[in-house]
Amino acid sequence: MTTTELTRVVAATRELLAAQGQASRAAWLEEREHTLRTADSPETIESTIAELHSIVLGMGGIFD
Repeated sequence: MTTTELTRVVAATRELLAAQGQASRAAWLEEREHTLRTADSPETIESTIAELHSIVLGMGGIFD
């Protein structure tokens, strides 16, 4: 998956969370989305991807 594709997935997930009243989770994803869009180094992208991987998997379902 490219960074552009990942950014699109993060944006879609953020929009879905926001629509379901999960404002804090949506805001968290928005920050990572911004980082992916504006990253100035591969290391920043890699650390953001690692953070997304570790946190998003633990978020559970939207309706938790």
